[in-house]
Amino acid sequence: MRKCVFAAIIMLVSVGEPVLAQTNSIVNDYTPAEERAADAAARSKGYTPLAVTQAQAGILFLTARKGNDTYLLTVTPDHQVYANQPIIPPVSH
Repeated sequence: MRKCVFAAIIMLVSVGEPVLAQTNSIVNDYTPAEERAADAAARSKGYTPLAVTQAQAGILFLTARKGNDTYLLTVTPDHQVYANQPIIPPVSH
């Protein structure tokens, strides 16, 4: 019985590997070059990028600071920068 369970686990692991390898390049990936370009675009508009929060189809979503405020930015593949209203920090009780 143990041999059968062990063989089943080995089969699942070996089948899962090619599937995982195929999902390495997905629509939500971004390259270091794309991140640098998004950061440069944000800086050109006066923002200080903090982090990439998400990416989808070449569009990067960043958190960034400008003055004392933090914003969520959308940076398109053609380096257009769109900002929302400043993020209001949660009130601690």
